[in-house]
Order: sequence, then C-alpha cells, then structure tokens
Amino acid sequence: MERHSYYFDLVDFMARWGMDTLLFHFSDDQGFGVVLPGFEDLASPGAFSADEVRQLIAHARSKGVEVIPELETFGHIRYLTNRPAYAHLFAGDATAADAWAFNAIDPTHPQTFEVVERLVKATVQLFDSPHLHVGCDEVDMRAFCQCRGLDASTTWADYVNRIIGLARAHGRTPMIWGDHPTKDAV
Repeated sequence: MERHSYYFDLVDFMARWGMDTLLFHFSDDQGFGVVLPGFEDLASPGAFSADEVRQLIAHARSKGVEVIPELETFGHIRYLTNRPAYAHLFAGDATAADAWAFNAIDPTHPQTFEVVERLVKATVQLFDSPHLHVGCDEVDMRAFCQCRGLDASTTWADYVNRIIGLARAHGRTPMIWGDHPTKDAV
C-alpha cells in the first residue's frame, strides 16, 4: 500500500488528464488493502478503513472518476489462504521456492464459494461502482486437476462462471483479466 494521500493525489492527476476510471486493486498475494467489514482480520497494516474507502470514492466521484474494486477471487488469493482459518482452501504448490508461484483457491472445495460469496457481498456493499473486477488471472490448475482426474479448462470455466454469476446477482457488471481465456486462442 502507498500512503493514503497518494490515491487522492492520483485521482486528481487522473481528472486533470481526462481519465475516468481507477481500478482499485486492493487484494493480492502480498496483502489486503481494505478493512473489509466482516473480514477485518484480512487487512494488511496501513489498509484503508471502510470510511477512508468511502472518502476516496466520494473524492473520485467529485472529479468524475469511477473507482472499480478488484477483489481477487481465484488466483492471487494468498491474502486469504495464508490465514490458518482458510489454509485448507489453498490450491497450488505450497512447496514452491518462488513466492510468486501460481496459486489459487480450491474451486472444488465446498467452503470456497461460501467464503468468496461473503467477500463479494462485503465488497459490493462498500464500493458503489456498477462494476466488480474479480481477478481470475494467472491461475494454473493443471497439476491440481491432473491429480484429481479433472479437466483444468473446465474446472477453471465452471468456477469463473459461478463468480461471474455471483457478481451479477449483486447487481454488478463483472470484469476479469483476459490472460486465461485467451491463452489457448488461435
């Protein structure tokens, strides 16, 4: 996290240059930049409080800038799975020496969707954007699926479609990164 004033200054800069959208990437492997109601224990040191998020959104709105939250819901989710209460949901190579190794949440575990649904609900209650970015990039499910007799592409698509449906059920237009759906395109 940058200092909070950085984001307010960034919005001012964006407005001066005619930019109208800030993708607020507040969750990733390295941390969780918002004290999200119901998930306060996930917040990194220096995270935005709910009131500070509302202040940033109001400031951005006054400058004609939409703040779209990005909540990682599949890959880049060590902010969640590194916590003891959620460690059993980790899908990836926990022994990988590279801290940047691909990882994901287990799309087949019964608790996964329940936890992600609560995260999405809390996010859309805090952010008023009509959009919700749900991440879903850099998810390598091949090894995970191979040892379970599952097709990696089908497993990825089924889970992502559930997440997209969840965003829509909360009245949001879902957004995802395009690397995975386009990686095998000819």
